[in-house]
Amino acid sequence: MRSARTIMFKIKNLDRIAPNIADKSIYDFKPSDIAEWRNRKKDVKVATLRNEHAIYSAVFTYAMKELFLIESNVWHTVTMPSKEKS
Repeated sequence: MRSARTIMFKIKNLDRIAPNIADKSIYDFKPSDIAEWRNRKKDVKVATLRNEHAIYSAVFTYAMKELFLIESNVWHTVTMPSKEKS
């Protein structure tokens, strides 16, 4: 993963990055919410989407494996954006 500074920036600015999911509870996330977030390809680069997807998925994995708050990671049900051709 990237530096802690980058990760904290993404998490703190979630309301700007993805306003439709920023105020949701961890229990209220649906795959359709994440797919809607992912489909903003015209606004940002695919590499940015992949980076953010990895960060937010890691947060949910931590909540699942270490905090036992959720039973499954909803980010794993949505396909990560595919890499752009070089």
